[in-house]
Amino acid sequence: MEIITKFKKDLVKLTNNDVVEILKRQKLNLDENDLEILKKSKISGASLLLFRNEDFYRDGLATGPTIAIMEFIRKLKKGI
Repeated sequence: MEIITKFKKDLVKLTNNDVVEILKRQKLNLDENDLEILKKSKISGASLLLFRNEDFYRDGLATGPTIAIMEFIRKLKKGI
């Protein structure tokens, strides 16, 4: 995955806009509503690694996008 090789050392420096753009490029089938929820959640690179399913649900993200993002986070953590 692009983010693992390109940003793994600088992950904690990523802004919310960076995180949303990266998730958008990962082809996780996120629609505009999902992306808006992620923008409103103000997830930074550092906090992305700490997010849990419940956090995404609380912010209004549906199950499908949540599972896709959590799988991406799992792979990201494994690659770091």
